[in-house]
Amino acid sequence: MKATMVPALDCTAWPVRTLPSSWRMLMGSWLTKTHVPGPVVEDVQLAASELITNACQHAPAGTKVRLRIRAGAGWVGLGVWDASPQVPKAKPDPLVALADGDNLDAVLAVLSADDVEHGRGLAIVNQVARDFTVVRTTPGKWVRVLVTF
Repeated sequence: MKATMVPALDCTAWPVRTLPSSWRMLMGSWLTKTHVPGPVVEDVQLAASELITNACQHAPAGTKVRLRIRAGAGWVGLGVWDASPQVPKAKPDPLVALADGDNLDAVLAVLSADDVEHGRGLAIVNQVARDFTVVRTTPGKWVRVLVTF
């Protein structure tokens, strides 16, 4: 049986404010070099940005966050780790009500500024990813997604 190498990118860093954008650029270059199509690169970058931002916000003080990406024929696997035991939960997007014909003013009247600006990252991830899983570790957890093309 012949083993096949799957290209991987593995990074660890302190959870600073600029980390999502820095890793987004790094991922874009790496995914392009592994021949992932441009629109898929953008989807993976979007999902990763959301997950890295969450990891940076929830990582306990004094701990790092980790990013791991693997790419194969027709798929990209993405994992983001942080030491927080808190499992991410997708919130329903209140703006989806607009698609059902609700009045914009009525929807916005019941939302706080925080509701409008935050809390929809996992909904975005679920739109671009085929699978979304959380794997608990000691400490923390891996949040993993699979994007296929």
